[in-house]
Amino acid sequence: MRRIRRSLELGRMVGAAERENRCNVAGSTADRQRLYRAVKAGKLISPLKGLYVRPELWNDLGKEEQAKYLMKGLQHRFPGWIFAGRSAALVHGLWVSHSDLLPLQIAVSKQKDGRPGSLAKRITIEGDPFAVVDGLRVTSFERTVFDCLRSMDFAHGLAIADSALREKKWDLEHLKEVVEGMPHRCKGWATAMNTASFADPRAESGGESIARARMLLFGYEPPDLQVPLSSVVDGDSYRGDFGWHLSPNELLIGELDGHEKYTNAKMTKGRSVVDVLTDERLRESRMSAPGVRIMRFSYKEMMDDARFVKILDSYGVPKVDGSLTLTDKRHG
Repeated sequence: MRRIRRSLELGRMVGAAERENRCNVAGSTADRQRLYRAVKAGKLISPLKGLYVRPELWNDLGKEEQAKYLMKGLQHRFPGWIFAGRSAALVHGLWVSHSDLLPLQIAVSKQKDGRPGSLAKRITIEGDPFAVVDGLRVTSFERTVFDCLRSMDFAHGLAIADSALREKKWDLEHLKEVVEGMPHRCKGWATAMNTASFADPRAESGGESIARARMLLFGYEPPDLQVPLSSVVDGDSYRGDFGWHLSPNELLIGELDGHEKYTNAKMTKGRSVVDVLTDERLRESRMSAPGVRIMRFSYKEMMDDARFVKILDSYGVPKVDGSLTLTDKRHG
């Protein structure tokens, strides 16, 4: 009877948490013991200290949803927390690399506030307003973008900046005005302004933003984005990810083969992976008109410095005269 009662209590706890799309947290010593026993029995796992979830559910979630489950669980446990930086960016709908989802980040007014321990990293913010998005307390959109740009390396910061322009339909000048309006005494303010100045809403994915950033860091000429092309077969219109006019009669198109093109629902538009691949090959054949060359590279190749440079040089991507003032330093 006691075992049945425990099982019912556990079921109620788990059900309540899942209805709120969050991890379970212990509200009492009895809850903590109940959850601990469930972990030992293999019924639950603990992806972060003090947070619990069914393994079947956890494994079915994407990386972004897993991070949100963690955040909602922590907010249930610490209602006063405000998520900031990359965590807030995810909630606001900005593109965040999977490698940047953890550790979670929270806003505190002083270094001694918050006491997140190993659960989250603190970002010190004074007096800034917060928003509630998808049930989570997060820093404002503007503050979130600024904190990401000032703390992330140029490539990942540019992905945030590009997606901010896309999400809010901002122009470049407005983004720079947002950064300009933030306290100049904040560590990384100059880095944020520098990154913002290269933002472009035409980049359709974080991978494309990172590829463009790395091209700039290696001294290559900034590519045109979403270059329009017409098929010589049927006149249909296509767009290349990147483009360089090597001569009046020669156009080089760069195409990033990233996982997003085959897994992101917004980009696949309900098509299967096979259909996406078939359409991609057909698209490339139509783009390969006289005077147009296609340069394909994978995300893995793009992140390998030597390999990426070799690919760009082999296809004759032009370099700029002089050097751009860029930083690839991560502030934390």
